Amino acid sequence: MAAPFANGAPNSKLVFEKSSFDDPKSSHERVLNTKYFTHNASIILPYSSSAAQLQFEISEIQDQQVTYLIRDVPVHQLVDKEFIEAFVKKGQLYILSQRRHIDTHNCAAVFPTGHLLLHITKDTYEQLGLEGKPSVFSSLKPTKYVVDIDLKPDSFTPGRKGYDRVLWCLKDRLGLTFDLLISWNPHDEKICASSVSKFFKSKGLVVSPVPWCVQTQWQNKVRTPVLDSTVVTATEDACGRAEAWEWLGAMACGIDLSESCADNYISTLSCPTPSGSCPRCCVLSVSGFFTPVTTKWLLEKVRNEVESKQEKNKVPWGSVTFHGFQDSPVSVGSREHGFFQEGDNLHSFLTFCNKDYWLYSAYGHHDLCQ
Repeated sequence: MAAPFANGAPNSKLVFEKSSFDDPKSSHERVLNTKYFTHNASIILPYSSSAAQLQFEISEIQDQQVTYLIRDVPVHQLVDKEFIEAFVKKGQLYILSQRRHIDTHNCAAVFPTGHLLLHITKDTYEQLGLEGKPSVFSSLKPTKYVVDIDLKPDSFTPGRKGYDRVLWCLKDRLGLTFDLLISWNPHDEKICASSVSKFFKSKGLVVSPVPWCVQTQWQNKVRTPVLDSTVVTATEDACGRAEAWEWLGAMACGIDLSESCADNYISTLSCPTPSGSCPRCCVLSVSGFFTPVTTKWLLEKVRNEVESKQEKNKVPWGSVTFHGFQDSPVSVGSREHGFFQEGDNLHSFLTFCNKDYWLYSAYGHHDLCQ
């Protein structure tokens, strides 16, 4: 028998939205543009036979969206004027600390908005000497603090009081270091994105590329829910949003939902009704460090696969789920993220051939919803 949670089950949140990609008020662009850090994309395509082609295209874009892991980076390097001018102001920079627990360790991130965010412990905050604020998830006695430093203003430059104090606090008072994941998209297409790795190598730091991991799983003769983009509550003719969400989660977790395993002792979970028989269903998982450039590209590929088969009705719908880092300082945009009992931080798009979509946004207990 599993032990119960000491303080009850995690109070996670699930937000649902129904819209169309053609709707001017659609939020899909905003959601993906502000989901700065993604570590996994899970793609589910019933009836699809294009998984091999999609894998090939993923390997091609991987060469264009290179991510680096840099060991033991002194945090003051991120406020170096040369670094700010070359990378913060001339491209979209994504930086996230690694091997840190958001609730108990010091964490750091840089957003494409040009902000350096330090999510630090109470002891570190008191030693640092920079102005910040308690974490929004702190109790009456805060244990974590957030320090937000805007790197882009022209006034943030050597010789100015504000800059000199920040540099002194980061370099001389504390000397914080992090292992950092870094990805940079330069505004100028003629500039190579790998320039950011050369900068840190010139500082004597260890830099290594981070490869993507692509895994494909096929389920044969699996039953898939019948879905209608206009029907969000289950009826006799179509499954609803709740049933679809549960089925997508089961497939992503690798649960065997094939017709031959309907009476499986290990799992009694079965496809909701009404359902149809699908000869082959592809579950493609891609892991790495993804920026909005990559997540938007992956969503577009899933959309193309579904919408291009509209006339033949071969792929009536497909899904892609983007999992954020559980220990990221933020979930979407500048909204603070915590872990507590679980660190859910994901967005799942269920796309239809008529360009409609369902968006599921799952957040943990220490998250603020949209």
